[in-house]
Amino acid sequence: MKELFLGDFHGSLNKSEHEYQREHFNMYKSIRDGKFDGLRKALNEIYNIYFEYLGDSENSFKNQAVQNIEAVIWHLGLLKYLEQLGFTLLKAKPQGPDIICIKGNRKYLIEVVTCSVGENYSNIPIHLSNLMAGPPDRNGVKLRLSTALDNKASKIEEYYKQGIIEEEDVVVVAINSCRIYDSRLPGENNRDLMENLLFESNVLRKNNGEEFDYCFFKKHPDTRINVILYSCIDIASYILKREHEYGMGVYANPILPKSSA
Repeated sequence: MKELFLGDFHGSLNKSEHEYQREHFNMYKSIRDGKFDGLRKALNEIYNIYFEYLGDSENSFKNQAVQNIEAVIWHLGLLKYLEQLGFTLLKAKPQGPDIICIKGNRKYLIEVVTCSVGENYSNIPIHLSNLMAGPPDRNGVKLRLSTALDNKASKIEEYYKQGIIEEEDVVVVAINSCRIYDSRLPGENNRDLMENLLFESNVLRKNNGEEFDYCFFKKHPDTRINVILYSCIDIASYILKREHEYGMGVYANPILPKSSA
């Protein structure tokens, strides 16, 4: 049986993320050392079932788990969720979208992203020990999500230019923001937040005070992205409970013809 969890983290830390990364690695160690009842076993079981569909090498995926366990949990959770929905999984390639699957006569290519604190103008406050230290920074969350969306739109376009994605493929971006604590505070309707960011005009404020207007599908009218999945919950708890619903919002590109979605 393959083991997902390794030893200690020895990589370099980005200065702006040092405190958060230390907190994150404590979470990795807690799972590795069995402090969350049954979670390590459950993740290893899923890892062994779905490892054959990963585009990354075994060492690369394990190292990613050390540095970003939430991203690995989100990736594995999506593979499990898609199979439960009746999709046939295929092995992803080292270059290209993270997940490839088929349903009916359509091929779905899924780019997986877990947002974290950002750098430059999208660097947002982090509430490590007291999630209720103040009101949620919704502007900061939108800034980080907008950065992730823009980056993935550019990456998907490059895949098309390289012939990795074909015209008839259904392209999906699956975003999880559980690493941004402000995006999952109690009482926040965060799926509405994403819907607003995708389809409506938003005045966002950078850290330097500069404001700009943002609407993803207006900014990227020719994007090749067909569907965006979004969740702000910690998927680990759902994996442990063997839940079939990951609290996701599903948003279709309103500009593309229906036959391509």
